[in-house]
Amino acid sequence: GALCGLLRAEEPARIVERLLRSDDPGEAAPDVPWAAVARRSDGSVAATASTMMTGSLLYTNEVGLHGARLVLGTDVASVLTTSTLPIERNRDSFGRPTPDADRRDTPFLGLRGVLTGDTLRWHPTRESAGIRHVEWCGPTTLPDPGRRDRRMHDRYLATFDAVVGELARRSGPPIVQLSAGLDSTFVAATLAREAPSTHIVRCLTYSPVPEASLDSGRYLADEYPTARVLERAYPGRMEVRALRNDAGLRPIDVVGQVTRRTWLPCPVPESEVWMRRVRQVARAAGAQGFYVGMNGNAAFSHHGSEVPAALLGRGRLLAWAGLLGPNSARGIPRRALLRRMMRGALDARLVHSRRSDHLDWLVGRRGLRADASLAATEGLYRIDPFRSRAVITLAAELPPQMWWQGDYFRSFARTTGRGRVPEEIRLRRNPGLQSWDIAILGSLGRLDVPVTAECVAASHATNAAHAREWWTHWITTNSRTPAAHS
Repeated sequence: GALCGLLRAEEPARIVERLLRSDDPGEAAPDVPWAAVARRSDGSVAATASTMMTGSLLYTNEVGLHGARLVLGTDVASVLTTSTLPIERNRDSFGRPTPDADRRDTPFLGLRGVLTGDTLRWHPTRESAGIRHVEWCGPTTLPDPGRRDRRMHDRYLATFDAVVGELARRSGPPIVQLSAGLDSTFVAATLAREAPSTHIVRCLTYSPVPEASLDSGRYLADEYPTARVLERAYPGRMEVRALRNDAGLRPIDVVGQVTRRTWLPCPVPESEVWMRRVRQVARAAGAQGFYVGMNGNAAFSHHGSEVPAALLGRGRLLAWAGLLGPNSARGIPRRALLRRMMRGALDARLVHSRRSDHLDWLVGRRGLRADASLAATEGLYRIDPFRSRAVITLAAELPPQMWWQGDYFRSFARTTGRGRVPEEIRLRRNPGLQSWDIAILGSLGRLDVPVTAECVAASHATNAAHAREWWTHWITTNSRTPAAHS
């Protein structure tokens, strides 16, 4: 077997044994980032990755005159350079996924992914039926939403504390990529409570350079002062540090580096400019990774847009109608709420696809991303407690009304965070605009003019398009046919 992850010495053998004997390798494995591949004496292979493995297990299945050959790896370059398949761009792999899209597709023809929460079983045969995918954590295996339970907030806190405590004992000094939003501050606050007392939680957040000027409107132009509120809430346990783009790097300056490492288009080049600094700090501290709260949007601060359709699909008409009651979240206008509910009532297919799509998102099956791969993070694990199997299962089980009903929009996260996250952060309504000055520098080439949030959004789109064009040119130049591969 071959494994990677935050594993202790006695755990690999247990994971491999479970992987070979069961369709549920997560049952006996730790709820931490790991990936495993095991091969039997007859040549058959089983491969899987925990839901916390933010990269992906990738493979090619080559069938020829002399039998079949399976190539597996955790990054694109290692698989494709070992494979004899042509290196060609998959033109259908980009864009908004449709309900019928195969989430195992990648930007390369012939290169496939093992979805998190799935086990790949392969036997050396010439038929395509030699590959079988078995789901052990995903839309078909996660529990349906339950009934409203007043203890759900306490259950969530206890589960999250246990996950973070175990991660903190394995990962080394805790480094957190921090915004001043609900999700990453909840991760940082929990680390301050659960990490070993010998470790101070070091939080790194981005702050724009002083010369940049933004007419931010309802947005928060600089999240660093708000993030310091969290530091003051945990004196002696937390340190918040601002990172700035003092070198004046543009997104296009890092796009080439990311693409050459990952063989994938850089999805958010502005973030990569300062994420390099996060990795440098984590590596210098001796950490095995850095903490993020990216899956919190699905597992914690979710707004519940699929809830009306899910209720209708289960015939719970009273609960569906109850979403318009006096306890509905104040952040959703009543008229908009009714329109959203009616859209779910008009199309029965939408009722199913919204719930299934949400669970795919919850488990981390939204496609292969360059910034999530181990090649992108240079061997450091991106540790997201919200992607723990225990937290995912609890989020899937959450009664639908709890996403919606309460005093505020995203009410479940705001209620659960009471007493743990400072009120200024827990109840804030103005979203942040991280890396906006880098985005403007990339599109306009200057920072001496005031800009608006709309201009920032356009700049993000422009920089992402440039990154995609760079990748397309690079992969076309480096394409390979079978005849050219020795």
